Amino acid sequence: APRVATAWGVDFVPAMLQEAKGLQESLGLRNVHWLQGDAYKLPFADGLFDVVTSRLAFHHLQDPTAAVKEMKRVARPGGRLVVADIFSPPDERAAALHTMELRRDPSHVRFLHVDELEAIFHAAGLTTTKSWHSLEGDLDSLIARSFTDADSIAFVRAEFERAADTGSLGLPVWRRGREVRYVQPMVLLTARV
Repeated sequence: APRVATAWGVDFVPAMLQEAKGLQESLGLRNVHWLQGDAYKLPFADGLFDVVTSRLAFHHLQDPTAAVKEMKRVARPGGRLVVADIFSPPDERAAALHTMELRRDPSHVRFLHVDELEAIFHAAGLTTTKSWHSLEGDLDSLIARSFTDADSIAFVRAEFERAADTGSLGLPVWRRGREVRYVQPMVLLTARV
């Protein structure tokens, strides 16, 4: 928001909007506005925005293709779409990662592989550039942000412990003393409309 005249944020979940408003207030940003809305039917006119972004949301969407098409609709000609999300490994470890994440966060649908994310953009008539990023964290903090029950938390902890020994989740997991740490790989896809 410090680099734009006005920013709008949309989320389907009221609690996430409250989190965002709290962060906005703590940063002293006055040019950000929030709406509860649907990623498949954004509450904006066609061609309104210079940049339309989504961060860490696509793995929660039932129809990410429809979301990209809707993002494209509200972007002005020559504008940019930017999607940043965690991606799955390209092999059988993806199933273990999805199972673990669904137990940790029931709103999770599926981490897509980078090739799938690019295909979604291409289906919308967009050409992407990509860059690689990562989010490092510790298991205790991840669990503290979880929306689940005690049995699922135990399952998630056991999966991470196993992954530290076997690589079974398809992402780097290791122990640092008593702490379990991990890196979630992210891709940033950008396209011009």
